[in-house]
Amino acid sequence: MIPTIETERLILRKAHAGDVDAVCALWADPAVTRYISGNPLARRQAWMGMLHILGHWELYGYGGWHVEEKSSGAFVGQVGFQQFVRDIDANIDAPHTVAIVHPQNAASLRVANGRGYREIDRTMYATNPVVLFERVRYGSME
Repeated sequence: MIPTIETERLILRKAHAGDVDAVCALWADPAVTRYISGNPLARRQAWMGMLHILGHWELYGYGGWHVEEKSSGAFVGQVGFQQFVRDIDANIDAPHTVAIVHPQNAASLRVANGRGYREIDRTMYATNPVVLFERVRYGSME
């Protein structure tokens, strides 16, 4: 079961087939993909991404949500499983977690730093430069 999370302004919810046009428009926008893949996604790729979100919940018990604005009901994006959404340390038996961020994505760099991640490397992922961050699990001896 995919939980629904409500904030003052937003609803994070399960993806549904009615989202496909909005999701395709989102991922076709070069501003959205600039720090992710560098290339807009075709409709089929965006659809496969929706299926990935749903499958991740089924296989692992965590994943992403579709986000809608509470006041209008408008689709505004997708968010993935992150420490600031769900307490990853309490749910994953791992001594540390990592974050991969494009070096020009200033907002995500601030989030990683603000959530206790420390930079451990700068490298390439596929054809994109990335900053690799690590955060030791709370209470871990490593």
